[in-house]
Amino acid sequence: MKKLYTFISACLVFVTTSQAQCELDFTFGNTGSNMTAFFTPSVSNNTFNTLGEGMVGAFYLDESGAYVCASSSIFTGNQLQLAVMGDDATTDEKDGFSANEVINWFYQTNQGIVYSLGLSPADNFTLNAISIISSASYTELDCGGTTINDDCLPLETDFTNTGSNMTLFLTPNAAAILSALGDGVLAVYFENDGEIICAGSDLFTGSNIQLAVMGDDSTTPVKDGFSSGESILWKFEDSSGNQFNVTPTPSDPFSLNGISIVTGISFEAISCASDVEGCTDNAYIEYNSGATIDDGSCVTLAIYGCTNINYLEYEASANVNDGSCITLILEGCIDDDYLEYNSNATVSDGSCEIMIVYGCTDSQYLEYSSYANVSDDSCETLIVIGCTDSSYLEYNPEANIEDGSCETIIVMGCIDENATNYNDSANTNNGSCDYNLIGSDCEVSFATLNTGSNHTIMIPGGLSTVLSTGDQIGVFYISENGTAVCAGSSVWTGNVMQIVAFGDDTTTDEVDGLLAGATFLFLAQSGDDVYTVNTTFESSSMATYSVNGLSFITTFEFDLACSVENLGCTDINACNYNSSANTNDNSCEYSDANLDCNGICLNDTDNDGVCNELEILGCMDITASNYNSLATDDDNCVSWESAYNQCINSGGDDGITQADVDAVQTILDQVNEDLEIAIENQEDGISQARLTIFYILASISNTFFSTPNDLEY
Repeated sequence: MKKLYTFISACLVFVTTSQAQCELDFTFGNTGSNMTAFFTPSVSNNTFNTLGEGMVGAFYLDESGAYVCASSSIFTGNQLQLAVMGDDATTDEKDGFSANEVINWFYQTNQGIVYSLGLSPADNFTLNAISIISSASYTELDCGGTTINDDCLPLETDFTNTGSNMTLFLTPNAAAILSALGDGVLAVYFENDGEIICAGSDLFTGSNIQLAVMGDDSTTPVKDGFSSGESILWKFEDSSGNQFNVTPTPSDPFSLNGISIVTGISFEAISCASDVEGCTDNAYIEYNSGATIDDGSCVTLAIYGCTNINYLEYEASANVNDGSCITLILEGCIDDDYLEYNSNATVSDGSCEIMIVYGCTDSQYLEYSSYANVSDDSCETLIVIGCTDSSYLEYNPEANIEDGSCETIIVMGCIDENATNYNDSANTNNGSCDYNLIGSDCEVSFATLNTGSNHTIMIPGGLSTVLSTGDQIGVFYISENGTAVCAGSSVWTGNVMQIVAFGDDTTTDEVDGLLAGATFLFLAQSGDDVYTVNTTFESSSMATYSVNGLSFITTFEFDLACSVENLGCTDINACNYNSSANTNDNSCEYSDANLDCNGICLNDTDNDGVCNELEILGCMDITASNYNSLATDDDNCVSWESAYNQCINSGGDDGITQADVDAVQTILDQVNEDLEIAIENQEDGISQARLTIFYILASISNTFFSTPNDLEY
């Protein structure tokens, strides 16, 4: 008889059993050649959970058909590897596996139950090969006296329908557990006078079922069913005749018309075996856990240890492998201070020869050491051969090994022939070149030529500048003649804006735009003021031209370069003040005092053409005695007659002295003389007006003086 358990593999393996398989000897000899069988952790774990502790072994068939062990080990559930011995070809007898021979695997539990193992992959013996076992199935062997059904009579499953019952319902979960035993008959029994009697049964095929459990027919004197509250005994017999005691959950007693819903179930095999002779002392290799009578066959005392000579843990005296074989022997250099070190080696073979020296082992690096034989990642600086002296034109900043290529000493200066300070001795530009970017007249043209290729320069809004809305800013390049030419410009708005800077049209001979790599030069104009503009970009690479490039300015710094000269009078108080002029040319003209720029008095109350500030009060009558030739406003004229009368009346105390009279007489004498001459010669240059005055004076003379001159009119 046999019972099949399948846990990993879905494949059922049926092994024809014989008494020879049950009388297995797990001792073996080391033949010096082997194949390794490796039980993976998952296989080891499942085997242990299924079969418990025991002994596993690999067996071959000898000439008589007996099973002979070629490898074995105590099994405790840990991952395991076995050295399966091959046949020693130097001897006549067969003492191991032949090439490609089938390996028979058996497992004997500590209780003496023997199983045939179906391993996957089921590799045949191959010398020095490794078989990695990924799954296993287990088939129990009928060894007589140890199987579960020896001498057991079939269960009685017939019962009497008494007309009263209780229902037992096996749920799908309970049925799934019971299905591990295969198909069979499930029956319930009551006990009567030491005899068990069936009171209900039904076929079980793996799915949920219900049993009608008969109660005792109280109308008859014979007990033919369960009494109320009586325990129910469950049993199962599979299709092979194997029998099991079954324990349901819950395990309800009989209750007339009651229902018991069984949700769980467990079972154990029923053994009907009789006494078995054998070695009953487990201290011996011959120990048979199924034996009940010691027959004196205990001969070889068991010595546990590693029985595989290929392992460091090998013990020559051991005859039972206890799973202590862990470290497979591998000869090699085991000193990690040597180049020959083998991390897998477990036994030194004297091959350690070259001591490890750590360092840079690559001769292409400065850190290279000819003594080093193991790289320690210290190689950092790649060797670059070249001129290492920065004073020479040939200097290579990446070079770290001098090769004698330094020839031309650096002379700093301006090397642009278009610059005003060009130095023909210099060979290295030091940024000192000065250009006449702005003409002497401070005139800047922001006109541009669209050459078909450009670079966009973005200007953020809100920058601090000297520019006002409507001013202009542009980017310039130095033309072939050294003048600054606008490559792109924009009218200033103060908001986010852009300048499209045009590049050189390479299809023409002349330079008409920015060359690749040319530095951007910025100029700006606000009114008459022209500024050079220093710019800062988000990165230094943005400060030069590239076709389809994009740059972002972050700051501006303005330096006043010049102002456009507009000549003229810049004095706002001058009559010819020019509001457009920014340079005084000394042409300013001013009005006379008290007059405006048109010669008109600023203050002339009486509108007589004489400014108030220049007015003189006095007698303006030429015939009056107090006539004032400087007077501009007439004031209190006194005739000569009045003056004379005042003099007489005042007794001479009128303020007119004799000296005044004498003076007037002198004048009158001169007038008479002149008048006579004028009359005689009308062409002497004396005007008619003056003659008239003379006449008047003469009249005055004749009137006021007692002895006037004789005058001929």
